[in-house]
Amino acid sequence: MEALELLSNNIEEVQLQREQLVEENKLLEEDRLYLETESNYFLRFLRKQNDECRKKHEDLWHQYFQECAEMRRRKQELESNFAKQNKDLQTQLLQGRKTQSHLRQQAQSLKHINSVKKAQEMKIQALQKELENMKVETAIKDLQEHLQFLQQKALLDRQLQELKWLQVGRHSTKEVKKKVQVLKSTARKVNSEYCDSVQKENQGIQEELVKQVQEYRKLASIKGQLEKWKEQLKEEQWCQEAIVRGRQQLRAKRGRSHNYDPCPKE
Repeated sequence: MEALELLSNNIEEVQLQREQLVEENKLLEEDRLYLETESNYFLRFLRKQNDECRKKHEDLWHQYFQECAEMRRRKQELESNFAKQNKDLQTQLLQGRKTQSHLRQQAQSLKHINSVKKAQEMKIQALQKELENMKVETAIKDLQEHLQFLQQKALLDRQLQELKWLQVGRHSTKEVKKKVQVLKSTARKVNSEYCDSVQKENQGIQEELVKQVQEYRKLASIKGQLEKWKEQLKEEQWCQEAIVRGRQQLRAKRGRSHNYDPCPKE
């Protein structure tokens, strides 16, 4: 009997333990299911995040390669433009050197041109003064000759008047008539000589004036040409200075440029 009771107690104890184990197993199964559910949710979340990160990473790399390709294209374009500008500036520089050499030659002759210009200006002033003096001298000489002519004419008029009175009077003779004819002839000769002298002198003065005017116009034309050359020299010098400034700017840009390429090769 004792053995049966002990066995019965053991069986009950085992059943109780079994029930506890079943209950614990049930709880563990519930925990497992819960953890599995949570794990699956977390795994899905991680996969989604991973997919999004991978896609974003791929998009960024794609954008990065596009930007690098655009940078390379822009760099090639800038290098091409730089080479073209450099070639153009080299051509301009060569032309500038030729122009500079020409300017040096012109600068050497500019001193001579300025001295010639100064001499011509002095000559023009002298010609102007000579023309003024000639006008004054001509007027004085004409006045003197006219006064002399008037004096001679007055003397001849008095002599002719005296002879006329003699002809009208009783003492008219062949000698008086002859003297009258001589005086008339002398008067005509004096008048003719005076007119010829005045005409020749006026003609000479006119010819001299024409020469002086032609010389003045010639010198004025040369003066204008010298002024034009001087302005051309200034313009050429300004162009040369502009070319030099452009070359200096190009050298400065070249010094700031570099060949470093931060983009990776695809």
